[in-house]
Amino acid sequence: MSSPIGIRREYWSIFAILAIMVYCLLAAPESQADTISDNVLFEVEDHSMWGSGDAAKWDKWSDPYYWSKDWSRNGHIVDGLVDLGILGYWGVDVYGATSGEVGFELKILADAGSLNASYPATFDLVLPDSLSPGQTFSVTSAINLEPGSLTTCFPTFQIEGNVTLEAHASLYGEYGAYYIEDFHTGDFVGLDTELELFSFNAESNNALELFGIQVPYTIGKEINITYPPNTPVGAYGVHIGEIEINLPNINTIGVPDADMVVATGSADVLYLGADVLNAAIVIAAEGLPIGLSYKLCPAGGGACISVTALQLNIGPVFGIQQEFKMHNPEPSDFLVSLLVEETGQEVSFRIGESADLLFPEGLSEIHITPTYLLEGIDIDNNTSIYGALNVNIEALGVSVLGIGGTLIDEDWQTPVLPIPIHFGLDLPDIEIQGEQFTYTAYNGATAPIPEPASMFLVGMGLLGLAGMRRLTSKGRKKL
Repeated sequence: MSSPIGIRREYWSIFAILAIMVYCLLAAPESQADTISDNVLFEVEDHSMWGSGDAAKWDKWSDPYYWSKDWSRNGHIVDGLVDLGILGYWGVDVYGATSGEVGFELKILADAGSLNASYPATFDLVLPDSLSPGQTFSVTSAINLEPGSLTTCFPTFQIEGNVTLEAHASLYGEYGAYYIEDFHTGDFVGLDTELELFSFNAESNNALELFGIQVPYTIGKEINITYPPNTPVGAYGVHIGEIEINLPNINTIGVPDADMVVATGSADVLYLGADVLNAAIVIAAEGLPIGLSYKLCPAGGGACISVTALQLNIGPVFGIQQEFKMHNPEPSDFLVSLLVEETGQEVSFRIGESADLLFPEGLSEIHITPTYLLEGIDIDNNTSIYGALNVNIEALGVSVLGIGGTLIDEDWQTPVLPIPIHFGLDLPDIEIQGEQFTYTAYNGATAPIPEPASMFLVGMGLLGLAGMRRLTSKGRKKL
């Protein structure tokens, strides 16, 4: 049977060992990680909306073509100053000077259609918070993608021609009435002006201007169809009105939608207006026209009454509709490269993977430059050409001296019939160099300073050892 002294000695020994073990566990350095965050913007500007490469553009708007002719002349105009000896100088001498420039400025902007796309992203590089020179360490990565943006500019054409005129003229010379005096008129002609000769679509509004005045440029032709044959022209018939041709201005802005960004827009391009005077379509049954407008005037004169039995306006319209879908990239579409400037080490890995780097011997810190690569952006261009029919019908209308009304005045449009045209666009890879950062090694030369709780545990351990030693000494004395 063990003695009480031996038991107490064992208790003190166990207490001391446990206290020292707890201290060692608490004092052991915890494995942590440093995170380097880098904000990056991947973007593509002025890319063709129809295929690969940059958008074709002819831009002479900010730096226009300019042709000019200048002049500079001066000379004697009047030679009438006479020396009369003792009577002095009498008369006048006049000189003239003129200079200036006349020029023609031509501004042109033609764009085959372009798009701009961008994706902001935040990259997190995770590295161990401490290591020693000569060790190999792993780097992992993560990414946080924000919604992308997409804007498109439809093909456009703009032109403007201006005349510039700068002219100056002055007179100078001498005149005498016994004494000679000088004179100078300064610029009695001083012009510096610019005159717009013509412009088309200068403000992206399809407007044609001559000398600064907007001019209609619609095309029209009147065609009269009569029935029965040989009916006098103008009795009734069909009148084809304006033909309008527009340059569509379809500039779209993308909107996030699920896992993509969608940009849509449409515009009419061509309108064939059948502006009917009598009836858009003459319906006849053996000489009996249906759908006419009548004007009833009293035999003795006076106000006429206009009666519209039927007037039908038919106008087919054609246009273009565009839809762009930019698909959000996956994390696997991104590639990270790390370059150690001091040694030239370089590793590449995808988001979610890791790579190993060697911290070189003899250095306390290294400089690492990250590079981020987005392997293309997928965009679908769903362009379609559509056609529809605009219809207006007026019936049972009465007007006297321009005052009246119509019982039926309705507008409607037939369903749009699109003809789809699909273009798949693969934007080029985008590579962005990130911010260089410094990575410092911990070589274990400096011991960590104990905190109060650790000091208490060490003290308890030492106290336990001392108690154990004292009990051992007492036991020996009794023996």
